[in-house]
This record gives sequence, C-alpha cells and structure tokens, in this order.
Amino acid sequence: MHPTVFSYTTVAADPQLRPWIRGCWEFRVSASAPSEHHVPPDGQAFVVLVESGPGPARVFAYGPRIEPLVVRCEPGASYRGLRLAPEAAPLLVEVAAEVLCRAPVPVTRLGPVAADDVCSALVAGPLAQAQAAVDRLFLPHIGKLAPPDPVVVSALQAIRGSSGRIQLTEVAAAVGVAPRTLLRRIRAATGLTPKQHARIARFVGAAHGMLEPGSRLSHIAARGGYADQPHLSHEVSSLTGLTPGQLAERVRRTAHRFDD
Repeated sequence: MHPTVFSYTTVAADPQLRPWIRGCWEFRVSASAPSEHHVPPDGQAFVVLVESGPGPARVFAYGPRIEPLVVRCEPGASYRGLRLAPEAAPLLVEVAAEVLCRAPVPVTRLGPVAADDVCSALVAGPLAQAQAAVDRLFLPHIGKLAPPDPVVVSALQAIRGSSGRIQLTEVAAAVGVAPRTLLRRIRAATGLTPKQHARIARFVGAAHGMLEPGSRLSHIAARGGYADQPHLSHEVSSLTGLTPGQLAERVRRTAHRFDD
C-alpha cells in the first residue's frame, strides 16, 4: 500500500447558505508529494485563497470544467477555499458563467461580502472554525443574495442523482420545461451543457469506485454506464489528463474527509 500524499477535507456550510455556498475545503500536501496536482472535475465551482509573499492574500474563482486542470502545489503546504454551487457562482462573482469556465477570475467580492473578509474567515483556525466564520459572514446578508434558477437547481440534482445516466428529455419533463429551454438555461447558469454535467457525474462515480479495494476498471466502467473499459479510459484522459491507472493511484493516495 502506498502512503497518503494528499488530503482533501470539506466542511458543510449552514443549510441556509447551501443554495450558494456548499462549504469550506482544505487541501493538504505532504512533504513527499509531487509538485503538481491534477484536480479532478466534480461539477462544482470553487474559490481558492492564494497566499504568496508578503502582500495580501488573493481569492480566485473557478467555474465547473470539462478540461484537465493541473496546478502547482508546494510540498508541505495547505490550501483553502469555498465550494460553490455551479449555478450560483456567477451570481456571487458577478461574471458570466462561460467566463468562469474558461479561466480563473480574480474576486473582489462574493455577493455583498468583500474578498478580504472571505480571506479572513478562511484562515480563522481549524477548518470547522473557518466554516463557522464564513457562515457568520454571509448569513446576515442572505436576503441580498440573488437566488439561483430553480429549474437549473432541480435539473442538476436529477443529473447528479442518476450519476449522469438520466436523459435530457427525462430531466426536462421532470422540471416542466422543453429540452431546448432546459439546455439554454443550464448553459446560461453554469457555462456547461446538461450533457457535460452528465459526463462529470459519471466520472465522479467512477472515481469513487476506484476507492473500493480490489476494484477493476472493467467493473467500474460497467457500473458507471460506460460502453466499455476503453470508453472509461478515454473519458478519464479527457477530463483529467491522466490514465485510469494514474487516476486510481492518485485517488488511493489521497485521504478524503467529506462533511457535506
């Protein structure tokens, strides 16, 4: 068994905030970890706190993506940020969804809250305390937060709940709009199409399957709705830039602690 080199922890936000903010996350890098990390897509948007040099910390926002994201990481360092609902991120950052999906966007405010205050909350002690500080920061302003499109919220829940297997026509019927209308509203709200969200949902299920002892790629592919193992391999490469074997190794060497 290979030693753990990364750890990824999340703490859930107050339920009242979850239509916008899912929670805080922390990524820790061991001293023996590689200097690059392939960030797997999960369909969520996120903000990351960047502290470098003597200057003030900065906050950048990322939208959901379907292209590989490889970031530099300092061995022994830790990083923090917020996970955002993909349909709410453009409302908080006040940029178009398609812009968030293309490149990281510097953040000056998240809705009514200044980025400097978000930075202070994110470093307020252990992660659970940081999330409590974020809750205290945003809850007084909850009435000022623009609500996400409820049709998009319900549609994305259906896509994730089916691990990406549900058809667009079924989702559209469930939320009471035409398929073309649903496609337009999801793309406008998140920057991705329903099909792209389904791809990510299938991938997430496959990645979780790699945590199971003795899991075989052929079985993971079959359970995940992939046509065959080569189809799964192609999707893993397209979404992460890794082979399935490399992804499995990375997943198994990352300690995951989810509180949301």
